[in-house]
Order: sequence, then structure tokens, then C-alpha cells
Amino acid sequence: MSPVNQKDPQPGDLIEIPRGLIKHWALYVGDGFVVHKTLNGSGATSSSSSGSSSGNVLITKAMVKKEKLKAVVGDAKWRIKNLMDGRCRPRDAKVIVAEALRLVGSEPLYHLFFNNCEHFATRLRYGISRSRQGFIGMIHVLLNPVAGIAYLGLAIAGLGSLASEAMTKVADKAKLKSKQKSKLLTI
Repeated sequence: MSPVNQKDPQPGDLIEIPRGLIKHWALYVGDGFVVHKTLNGSGATSSSSSGSSSGNVLITKAMVKKEKLKAVVGDAKWRIKNLMDGRCRPRDAKVIVAEALRLVGSEPLYHLFFNNCEHFATRLRYGISRSRQGFIGMIHVLLNPVAGIAYLGLAIAGLGSLASEAMTKVADKAKLKSKQKSKLLTI
């Protein structure tokens, strides 16, 4: 475990943890602990195979856990990233921590685009839910269905590094097809 920005987190700070294509988010509550919304196990971003009763793999139950920051980040290069401090005023740290601790043990729904771990953490810190990675995932799906499906499938399965490779392969294939089409047009 090593922080990228070499600063000790303070209660109420957002912690960003790279997990390949996607990032896991947690909220620091003090004494080396974080509270985070997780799917399977410590710091996991993978989805359970059960999904919701409707069969929608984007929606599943999550668990809010309080765990040691070291256990959640493992060997990852985590960092403090209070991403909206310039636009939103953070709530009082005591309020943030009290609400986070109150939610420990709850089983909220998880949705990759609309209710993920980043939404959870930003709602605690700022009182509003925001997720850049949820938005980016939606853009992938809307603009490039093949790449979007690869992103969704691998991100849901928690295979971030494989997802990055798959996205690169899809992009390379698309570039190759575009070059082939332009060659045909010039012949």
C-alpha cells in the first residue's frame, strides 16, 4: 500500500484506488479505516453473478463495509482525491464520518452507471452523488456499442486489466477497418 500523493488522509477524505479500467472509491473515517460500498469481498469491484431479481446484470446488491485502508487497497497506489472540492463545499467531517459509520452493514443496490462506489463516496462527502466513471461507461456504451459491451462485461466481472486490453483491441480493430475502407475508396 502506498499513497500516490504521500499525504496522510483526514476523516472525510475520498480515497481513489485503481482497479484496472475502473477505480474503487472509499471514504476515510480515521484511525486507518475506510468505509466503502463493495460488491464481493474487500475492495472488490466485481459483481455477483446473481444480479437483481429482474436479471439486470448492471444492478445488484452491495455491502457497506468498514475496513482497514491497508486491507482495501492491498498493493495499489491509492490517493486522496477530493475531486469536487473546487466546485462543492464538503460537509463537516464529523457529519460525514457519522453518516458513513451509520451505513456500515447496510446492503444498498449497486448500479454501474447510477449508484456505484464513487456515487456512494461523493454523496457522503458532499451530500450529492456524482461519478465520472459511471458517466464515462455510459458514453462508451452509447458511442461504440462493441467497446461499450466489452467495457460493461469486463468491468462488471471485475477484470479491469483485461477490460483495458479488450478496449485496446476493439479500438485497434476499428482503426484497421477504417484504414481498409479508406484504401478501398482511393482505389
